[in-house]
Amino acid sequence: ILSQSEEEKVAVLEEIYSSYLEKDIKGFFKIRNEASFLTLVRLLAIGIGEINNKNQLAAQTGSNRLTIDNFLAYLEKSFVITVVKPFFTNPKKELLKSAKVYFTDLGLRNLIVKDFNPLGLRSDQGRLFENFCLLGIQDQLTVSDKVNHWRSKTKAEVDFVIQRGKQVIPIEIKASRLKKPAYSRSFRSFVKTYRPQKGFVINLGLQTKEEIYSAQIQTLPFYQINQI
Repeated sequence: ILSQSEEEKVAVLEEIYSSYLEKDIKGFFKIRNEASFLTLVRLLAIGIGEINNKNQLAAQTGSNRLTIDNFLAYLEKSFVITVVKPFFTNPKKELLKSAKVYFTDLGLRNLIVKDFNPLGLRSDQGRLFENFCLLGIQDQLTVSDKVNHWRSKTKAEVDFVIQRGKQVIPIEIKASRLKKPAYSRSFRSFVKTYRPQKGFVINLGLQTKEEIYSAQIQTLPFYQINQI
């Protein structure tokens, strides 16, 4: 943040990556297979927001599922990644089903994938904006709140679902400047099934409010995410 030029910013990020990921975390958790660990970090950076397949990650890193579980725990405990578990009314299922992984620092993530282009020029702009919005959503959570993602058996998906007591709040992320309200079939399906009091669509500019299945749905620009 304090660096003046883009070159300085990249240099600082490279130093953070080298000292924190390659040295501190590896040393603190006594990681022996450094190559597999750093390969996993890169795979997670490339695939932010994807439902992670631990068996596939194990094969890609030349390790096993237990090692992947350990590596993910190390990265989460050291605040490199944040893990978003699936939404279920049965908490036991939430623990067993696959989660999504996001980065807590997008500068570090962009360094890992070697891409500092503006959002509009990015092939990963949707997932990058989704990660950015998640960080903003997490800033609004209380200690008792939870944020999950939702995916039905028919593969309908909602990006995020906040659980606030008995209340559920679906949130859809759209990395575009909407000209009019737009809701995916999956979002409508969630609202129809779970009947939340309210929900949100986060985009690059549009602000509106309307009712769907008796729920108050607000479309908000990302810079008003504190209204959630």
